[in-house]
Amino acid sequence: MSTIISGESGSILLGPNFERYRLTEQPPFDLWIEDEEGYLGVKMSGFHGGSGGLERSLRCVFDRYDLFTPSGDKPQFLDLGSNIAVQVIWGAHHGWDSYGIEFSARAHQYGLHNIAKAVAAGFIDEQNAHVALGNFYPQTFARLERKRRREMVSSDEYLDRDKVPEIGYISHWQREINRFEKETTNENPYKKLGLDLGDVDLFYHYQVQPYELVMSFFTQFAKTGAYLLFSRSLSDEPNASDSVVCVEKCWTILGKHYVMDLWRKVE
Repeated sequence: MSTIISGESGSILLGPNFERYRLTEQPPFDLWIEDEEGYLGVKMSGFHGGSGGLERSLRCVFDRYDLFTPSGDKPQFLDLGSNIAVQVIWGAHHGWDSYGIEFSARAHQYGLHNIAKAVAAGFIDEQNAHVALGNFYPQTFARLERKRRREMVSSDEYLDRDKVPEIGYISHWQREINRFEKETTNENPYKKLGLDLGDVDLFYHYQVQPYELVMSFFTQFAKTGAYLLFSRSLSDEPNASDSVVCVEKCWTILGKHYVMDLWRKVE
């Protein structure tokens, strides 16, 4: 199910190729990870990446070149927390300049391995896929973000299990996120990638951070006209802003909550 909020006569996330992508154009290799230690408390295993709804919706956004005004020859995609680089690979496959930033060193190494497999298989051009180790929040924002996140996680809203039943996951994630951030304090992923946030056309985040903080980052650093595809794993809500509009919400679950939200910066 998709709810169109503004600006479009039809669904972007459930575009004309959504069903076709379920059956066709799969990678000629498996993005297969076996890792008992896991990532943010979830074991990484048997992950193909491509036929699931999340990947298909993202690919439908990649198809919509008409939505974007690239600063260069190609639109730019940035995965905020790229894990094992699945979405980065899909962006590159669709002809985008595709970037990812990941603060888990192990996940980042798996991502490099998967990109190498995709290049060797002829699935992507190695010039189109780039990943770096580090925190996707710029350093000045990251210091503020850590303070705000501590305040948010301890707030009445987050402690209310009726509003955010996933509070146990948040607490666990917080410990691992703190560890990853400490390990990558001296990393500057944007310098490594040669990437200017003001050139990014599409941001993506699979939620491991509070929604409001990711929205604050997007509002502060994205250019006018850029999009953010936010894949929810929690039920927290961002604050309203005149600078961004929600274009589409997709797949209703848990009453008022959605699995994916597509935002556009308008000023």
